[in-house]
Amino acid sequence: MPVSLNWYGRSQRMVQARFIGQWDVSDFITTYENTAALMQQVSHPVHVIYDFKESTATPRDLLAGFQFANRILPSNQGVVVYVSANAVIKAFVLMAKRMGLPAVEHIYNVDTQEDAYRIIIEKAHRVQNV
Repeated sequence: MPVSLNWYGRSQRMVQARFIGQWDVSDFITTYENTAALMQQVSHPVHVIYDFKESTATPRDLLAGFQFANRILPSNQGVVVYVSANAVIKAFVLMAKRMGLPAVEHIYNVDTQEDAYRIIIEKAHRVQNV
């Protein structure tokens, strides 16, 4: 699968997924399932960074992936940050937000990994009630 997924650090408070090369919505769904499984191992909020810096794909049906994510959304999902997402991915996120899908409520787009960490620190208080 063209996605690597792992805990960031020993505290298990952040998960990082790197999308590399070509991937499709089924890869996104599998990644989200695996991310949700990691989140279910702990009771505290877990923040997620999806890194698209090495991605060369733009799935046509990503909205279906967001709808799936909404059905299995872990109650302890924290801030989600997309790093280097292309314009199409950003447009799908915006559509999903306009549809009111809770799975995308706390998604933020940034250009760098450092900005992702900054956003998580700044916005984490908004999801601490999970």
